[in-house]
Amino acid sequence: SSSTSSALKLKEIQSKFVVEGASQILVRSTADVCQLLEGGNARRAVACTKLNATSSRSHAILTFHVTNEPDKDQVFEAQWTFVDLAGSERVKESGVTGTALKEACNINSSLNALVNVVRALR
Repeated sequence: SSSTSSALKLKEIQSKFVVEGASQILVRSTADVCQLLEGGNARRAVACTKLNATSSRSHAILTFHVTNEPDKDQVFEAQWTFVDLAGSERVKESGVTGTALKEACNINSSLNALVNVVRALR
């Protein structure tokens, strides 16, 4: 794994879930956004398996809050959230062992938990 960061923690504050340690950064251009995406990609945890040379070992969430300039007559706001989940792999076929095996089990477990959350929301 190429990641040296620790897992982020989810906290509930005033009936709202917040990711402890997450950043909110003001950007004003496409170049600013690209720079942030490149930085996030550089911190992405990956491992080599029999199935994938750069198998993602981390999840990422990126949310854009967009607001027009404050001097306009009307305020327009939008929010987009993009989620990139680590891939689920069949452990036996991937040939992972040791730390990579633990990561694969944790990834599969977290994806199963996410499936249960989505099912409960229906």
